[in-house]
Amino acid sequence: MKPITERLSMLENDMYVAPKDWMRRIRAGIQHIRQAHAKAMKKNKRISGGLLDLTPAMEKRRTAALMSSLENLSEERQKYADDWITLNIFSESYAPVQYDGHILTAAAIWILDRLTERNTSLDKIYQLLPRDDELLDDLFEVDVWDSQYDENFVASIEYVLFYRNQDIAPLESNGGEGYRVITSDLAADGKDHADVPSRQNFEALLSLLPQQVKDEAVKHFETCYQVWTDRFFAGIAYWQEQYIEKRDALNAIRKEINEVQDKLDKKAKQYIAERKRAKKAKKEAIKPANVLLRNPQQPNLPTLSTPGYAASPITAFLNGGFDNGLDPEIGVLLSRLKSLDDRHHKAADELDAVVSKRGKFLYMIVHRGYFTRDFVEEYFPEELHEKLLTPLSITDPFELCFALLYLVETGSDIPWLYGSCIGMMSEVIDRLP
Repeated sequence: MKPITERLSMLENDMYVAPKDWMRRIRAGIQHIRQAHAKAMKKNKRISGGLLDLTPAMEKRRTAALMSSLENLSEERQKYADDWITLNIFSESYAPVQYDGHILTAAAIWILDRLTERNTSLDKIYQLLPRDDELLDDLFEVDVWDSQYDENFVASIEYVLFYRNQDIAPLESNGGEGYRVITSDLAADGKDHADVPSRQNFEALLSLLPQQVKDEAVKHFETCYQVWTDRFFAGIAYWQEQYIEKRDALNAIRKEINEVQDKLDKKAKQYIAERKRAKKAKKEAIKPANVLLRNPQQPNLPTLSTPGYAASPITAFLNGGFDNGLDPEIGVLLSRLKSLDDRHHKAADELDAVVSKRGKFLYMIVHRGYFTRDFVEEYFPEELHEKLLTPLSITDPFELCFALLYLVETGSDIPWLYGSCIGMMSEVIDRLP
């Protein structure tokens, strides 16, 4: 391994983004994910740009929600703004939790439970539902079974939720075979409250629920969301501490390397100056040969060999341009530099490992199925295990599925913070039967 011959700069805290740079960082993140997604689309034709949920309207809405959330973070948590931005920009769409988790089905069952508790007239409900069962067959591929309600009754309620905006604009593709039915361009633009039949049925259905019940659902959702974000910041704070510790260790080695190189550079310059003086003295001592009188049969006269100096004195010196025996300290410095070089590579590898594990944490925490006890015990110290592994206090996952939809309808920013909200909802749908 060749010793390091150039001066090394000190590493800054790359994980910190100042408030004045938040918008720039968000835009850079969006640009990065677009480029990465475009490359993926070239390799796999089944991947669509629609999966990003970054149409102009949705990008604007998500950016506004993210900026607002950053401004509302505590000063301590703003230190981790870069990771909060990454988490909420790099998550793609609600499609997986929407379809695999059957969020609207769960919301429909919760609505029916609340209406049943109030003894709401079935006539009031039925007049809001589709009359043609074939509409339900076209929409729902998975049979819904509930111990209390007929499956077509549940599906009819879900139909009202699913198609609440169909009379305003056609359903928006989610980039795959499905549609955006939680967040959408319409919701992002605030154009999802037109006075049309599909919206009238949807809003009339929600109006059958007492406002207090809806408010409590939102309150429970926001409480769970806060606990989830507390978990996230506890985890990312640990990796920030690890990053700073490893970065400082690497910088200390770099500083020491630079100090040794400064000493070697000084000696190399002295050596070069001495060689120049010696060369000049030899030139003055040797009488130039008269080439015109030279016998062609005689061998060439000896000539002085000129040392090949590199652009940098220290480079020439370390490449063997100096006899180490002339100065015992040089051997000591070279040996020390070699040792520091080995330590530098080890410290750099440790820093890279921290950055890699931090990135894995950002991915895993959004997917509850991956954020397992084994993962936490491997990646985090014991004192954080309880904080990271304690499940959210979810007493009614059906209620939280309704609350997500209701928060979109009432203009909350939380559903537009994709990474954190989808991360929380992945845990919610795990609690559904």
